[in-house]
Amino acid sequence: INVYRELDTSSFPSGHTGTATIFWTTLTTLSRIPLAVTVCVIFLVMMSRLYLGVHYVGDVIGGLIIGLILFKIYLKLWPIVLQWFRGRTFKLFSVLSLSTPIA
Repeated sequence: INVYRELDTSSFPSGHTGTATIFWTTLTTLSRIPLAVTVCVIFLVMMSRLYLGVHYVGDVIGGLIIGLILFKIYLKLWPIVLQWFRGRTFKLFSVLSLSTPIA
């Protein structure tokens, strides 16, 4: 089986790597998953993107860095978002959830 193929479009950054980084580091921060598991999963995602030939090394490293930056932003903003949600009523959330698909 020849998995490698030439890239014909821009592939920077690796969205799979960025998403895996954000998701698994969040689970680790919430003490749900050990750090070793998170590191292994992210590494395997990065290797799979390289193996399939859909990304270059710089793409997956870029996805990792961007994922870590977005995770740090998430950590800073989460208390602010949580505080905003605490001050709102169920009626507001109902209106927002029903009007968003319509918009």
